Amino acid sequence: MRSAAVSALRSDLRAAGFTVDALTGLWGESASAALFRGRRVPAERALAAAEAGPLGTLAALFVLGRPVPRVDAAAAFPALGIAGAAELGLVRDGESVAPAVDLRPYAFVDSIGPAEWWIVSDLGELALGGALPEDHVLGVGGASLTLSGLMRSGPCAAPSTSGRVAASRPCTPPVTPSASSRPTSPNARCNSPQ
Repeated sequence: MRSAAVSALRSDLRAAGFTVDALTGLWGESASAALFRGRRVPAERALAAAEAGPLGTLAALFVLGRPVPRVDAAAAFPALGIAGAAELGLVRDGESVAPAVDLRPYAFVDSIGPAEWWIVSDLGELALGGALPEDHVLGVGGASLTLSGLMRSGPCAAPSTSGRVAASRPCTPPVTPSASSRPTSPNARCNSPQ
């Protein structure tokens, strides 16, 4: 069931065009830059002026952290449905549909080529309206983007069980890169069994 629900979610996100480029096109470069700095007002203004459909609903819900009308949420989740989104822990269902998580598209280029994916994290300070709890799961931000850009994709040191660095070994087994063989991250390649 969960696998089918995740597939339905993927279908809905793709059908809505929930991508970095589409969001930037929806509210513009300056609003995107403001969001990166934790300011959502420019994006909210642009969204209010647009006939954005399911893309706008997903943007308001997951990127801006705002509740949306049930009818709009139903249109944004035609395959998954509101109940399915709630079952996956993505939304809270009530008179309106509120976000339970932050879900955003991310685009990147690695040694295999350009790719996009969606990352789920806990709601941020904007959506919560205050400080983050101690057990907060951070999303992708400036610091994590900087750190990921510094990661090596070649040989690396393997940590031992004591946490000390062991001898160097290749991070990736020899494979022919393809979309289906893309590791989830350079760290996952480094930590995979040989």
